[in-house]
Amino acid sequence: VPQLLLVLMMAKATDMKSMVLAIIR
Repeated sequence: VPQLLLVLMMAKATDMKSMVLAIIR
């Protein structure tokens, strides 16, 4: 299920980006 893995990675990347943005603010 490569597509599921890709979605999971995207979700993780978005989560990390959100955290970084929250820390920067």
